[in-house]
Amino acid sequence: MRYALHFLVAVLLTAFSYYSGSLIVTDEHFVWQSLVIGFTVVSMGALTEKLGAPIWLIVLMPFPIGMSLLFMFLGELVGVWPLHMPLRSRFIRSFICS
Repeated sequence: MRYALHFLVAVLLTAFSYYSGSLIVTDEHFVWQSLVIGFTVVSMGALTEKLGAPIWLIVLMPFPIGMSLLFMFLGELVGVWPLHMPLRSRFIRSFICS
């Protein structure tokens, strides 16, 4: 029961970080996409841990999966993210224009 609670907290915190990042970078924010990414990333980390992998692999393994899902949901090339995203966000534009 304790592991399930820690798993749920990890999923929610990971989803919150993706959600808050999408609020800062773009005006498009979808809670369900953040939850899917959070669940997938934490599940991959838990599975890697269960298989007895070293800590560096447990940390490294979920990263490409999270980035792949982010690419799939955003629908843009990774190299374009830093160029286009800040200009779309009202949050970022309010700092640039004021």
